[in-house]
Amino acid sequence: MIGLHSLQGIGAGFGIGEMAQKAKAAAQKATPTAEEKKMITEYTALREMFRPQADEIKKEIETHRGGWLRNLPLRSSEAATFEFTMFFQFFFLDILAMQILGMGLAKAGIFSAEKSYGFYGLLIVAGLGLGAPLNYWAAQQWRASGFAIPEYFTYLGSTGDPGRLLVALAYVGLIMIACKAGLRWLTAPLAAVGRMALSNYLLTSILMTLFFNGYGLGYFGHLERHQLYGVVLGMWTVNLVLSPIWLSRFRFGPAEWLWRSLTYWQRQPMALATD
Repeated sequence: MIGLHSLQGIGAGFGIGEMAQKAKAAAQKATPTAEEKKMITEYTALREMFRPQADEIKKEIETHRGGWLRNLPLRSSEAATFEFTMFFQFFFLDILAMQILGMGLAKAGIFSAEKSYGFYGLLIVAGLGLGAPLNYWAAQQWRASGFAIPEYFTYLGSTGDPGRLLVALAYVGLIMIACKAGLRWLTAPLAAVGRMALSNYLLTSILMTLFFNGYGLGYFGHLERHQLYGVVLGMWTVNLVLSPIWLSRFRFGPAEWLWRSLTYWQRQPMALATD
């Protein structure tokens, strides 16, 4: 599946590159045909999605810095595009492959710290040694192209899955070594975040929406890319601190409790039993 998804990225790169050449040639004609006009329109829309005009960027920034009702049409349109159109075109194989790999790795005992230190060390070396250079190379190729649309798919679209998987396996190796070494000061908070994965996902979405949009702090468009690492660190700190505190009193996160209650169609016990 990862191989198919990578081939899909390469194919999209060649296809869009050919579309770009034909659209530019058609645009130079005095009287392009109806089919050529349609192709020009389609390529222009695709190009503007990757490289929006200055007025469109300004409009989007102003919208995000506005109120909730002002954001609703924009966010609804973006969600519909990603969740339906782009999901089946570009994300379905990616997500399905990662889910199957996760189940396979769990069944093989990789996530249970059952393997040797040497095995997890090999994951770290191979994952970072192969994955990080691959990701760097792909990003540099896209940058060298001037962030062109075909090159995005040719390089990033084709290497994103294997590169991400390799680096993720390296992180698995690091965390499993921490588990085997008994570093509970590190693994216990991470385990608590995992047990409340859905609640933390929703909390992160809510807090980041309030942080960036105008009905909150309105930081959309104010931060440079490197400054976003501080935002990530701050959000992870919230998750790592709040999750153990919550689970010291309750069995599940709030979203997990609701989901479990709906699954069994019966209200589940929430508070931990106290003697």
